[in-house]
Amino acid sequence: MARPASNSGGMKAESIPLMGREGADWGGERKRRTGGDGDEGYGGGSKFRMRAAGFAMGVLFALGVLGMGAATHGGVHGVLSAALGSARGQGGGWLVPRADDMAAAAKSREMPAYLGDGPRGRSVVNKEGGLPGLVEHVSSRTDTTRFRMITFCNEAYWPFSHSMLQSMKFVAPTLIPFWTVIAADKATEELIRKQAPEVDVFVDSDLADIVATSEHAKLADLKQLLSWRRMHAIYGLVNADFTTVFLEPDVVFTKNPLQLFHDMLLSADIITTSDYGLGGQAVRRVNTKIIFAKPSEESKKLLDVWQRAEPAYDGADSEKGFLVNDILPNADKMEATIHVLDQTSVSNYLTHNEAGSPTMITGTGCDDVNFKLNFMTQIERTVLPAGPEGVPSINYEQVRSGCDFKTRTSVQRASTIGAAASKGGILAPPRKLGARQPQTLNPNH
Repeated sequence: MARPASNSGGMKAESIPLMGREGADWGGERKRRTGGDGDEGYGGGSKFRMRAAGFAMGVLFALGVLGMGAATHGGVHGVLSAALGSARGQGGGWLVPRADDMAAAAKSREMPAYLGDGPRGRSVVNKEGGLPGLVEHVSSRTDTTRFRMITFCNEAYWPFSHSMLQSMKFVAPTLIPFWTVIAADKATEELIRKQAPEVDVFVDSDLADIVATSEHAKLADLKQLLSWRRMHAIYGLVNADFTTVFLEPDVVFTKNPLQLFHDMLLSADIITTSDYGLGGQAVRRVNTKIIFAKPSEESKKLLDVWQRAEPAYDGADSEKGFLVNDILPNADKMEATIHVLDQTSVSNYLTHNEAGSPTMITGTGCDDVNFKLNFMTQIERTVLPAGPEGVPSINYEQVRSGCDFKTRTSVQRASTIGAAASKGGILAPPRKLGARQPQTLNPNH
């Protein structure tokens, strides 16, 4: 059973190298980011006990990326990819396989038992547990270091993942052997093996089965299924004692992230990121674009509850919505510790400026996939070795028509004010967050 979190009194947060200001005051807005300020968090001034995870010193960390993208083909696949936001938004289009792969799966396999009328009218959901075959695949490529980076990807979003690979080659080459790209189909696997033979690839044939046998599924349900899939992948690996980091494909590394992973997981079980904000403000805009977790018992319990919540959760924003609406408000009842990385550690289109020094930069803030790719390509060029003219600057105006320029302007203004106000200040204490045990999703059952 979950123990009630003890109060920390006036305990101050640790100073985290590479992180800057730690996201400490757990809060959350119940809706997707609108760009406004002044959100009220849950729990007011309650504070969380910092729990040092001693065994984490012996844990070597994994890096995971959930890929985004959608290659569109005819038939049901074409309808699916369009409905899932293959051109705009953060849909699940990065997981959609090709039509011929789905057709082959439909002929060779029976319809999975978990398809059909699911709880609360859901027409299709992921099977409970980890991603079928992923742990076995990763284990076969693991010697002693149980550390894995994962990325879901298809042909259309390989350019994003390729940019991430290029940045890793320059700033963190030792990470590449620990990276597994989870390909949506055989065509994606072939493309990756041709362009990046050094990258490990796992074909998610289970997804092809699901989509191939879900012609009559509700498109909104398919979109949610694709988004939730990250939690099943993370859960399976963590439950097999892999430290796991999940990243969507539009991520570029500006420095080696291992020290950041290590430092954060010393005092937390799960790490997430946010759209923008400093410290507690970032927590109110938490997202699931990047997640890393260590294989502690507390983490396993929370991830078990999280992935099993999929069929019953009927709110917005899929796995992120469950985090915001069900996990964060019950933080005082939980054991696992979750920290959020703010914009000083993980930047994006909304928060990036040339004065900062983040460890990772993402495409958050650019909904149009073409403008997102333009922005991330510019970011990649700033990381790779500079030419005779030096490090190129970022042309934000070039992508403003396909990105949220209005929110960027507001965020940049607020960041300038916030940085000035916090200069020389003390970080807020972190708050404890953990795996609650709802009656329908008891992690001990």
